[in-house]
Amino acid sequence: MNLCNIMSTTPLIEDYRPGYPQFSALIGADPAFHICRRFSRARMRLLVYAQDRITRLEEELDRIDQEESNPLFLGANRIDSNPNRLQALKNLEQALEVYDGLLDRNSKALSFHKATARDVESLRRWVDGTGCLARNETTFLQHEKDLMKLVAPFDTATAKVEPLIEDALIFLAGKLHLSLPRAVSSDDNVFFLSPKYLRILTQLIICVVTVTVLWVPTMILDSIQSRVGLLFGMFCAAGLFTLVMSLFSQARTVEVFVAGAGYAAVLVVFISGNSIHAAAS
Repeated sequence: MNLCNIMSTTPLIEDYRPGYPQFSALIGADPAFHICRRFSRARMRLLVYAQDRITRLEEELDRIDQEESNPLFLGANRIDSNPNRLQALKNLEQALEVYDGLLDRNSKALSFHKATARDVESLRRWVDGTGCLARNETTFLQHEKDLMKLVAPFDTATAKVEPLIEDALIFLAGKLHLSLPRAVSSDDNVFFLSPKYLRILTQLIICVVTVTVLWVPTMILDSIQSRVGLLFGMFCAAGLFTLVMSLFSQARTVEVFVAGAGYAAVLVVFISGNSIHAAAS
């Protein structure tokens, strides 16, 4: 079987029945649509309740200790036969088990990346446009600040550049009356660009931006003769480099600082070398 036959047998979103079958096919077609609610408020409600229960049990245990009539029981656990303390410890252990479980689950849920407004809006438009789902079952899309994406972006810069490329291609296709390939949906309002070619375009643009940020300031500085102009140009170049690093990477502040300092040092060495060469000649 050749590739064309394989592609022709791949089911489209519209091949499934309207409703959750189509909706599931849509969100399964792109990791960007793997969006769910965190239920942050409900999680915190349960967590503070569990915390308060432990606090009350701890206070109860302290009260039992203070009212203990046999001091030997407080210093010898093996002979402690106070039923109230034994029950309080058992209740405290159970409450802590529930509390620890909530902490683990909440930590995992809260560590997911926030869903982007662009992806959420795309799902809203599809739901509103098709009308194949009950309105009260899609209200979770209205809780934009509480929505999370199950799949982390491959790279921060890629995640920011890819939507721009998609929008540009869709805009150009509309202006030039071109038809984009549709391997997932037959709907004219649903676009799924090839991840392979989208990644290639994204990497190409990132390479161009990287070379521009690194070399264009150097070329400009090389043409400046004034010392004050050189210092100001180096300040702008280092600032531009640091800004790009901050916007398009997940580097920590100290990492951005070190990278900016390294770039500034390279500029100083380059300009100093050129100055010495010019003076010698």
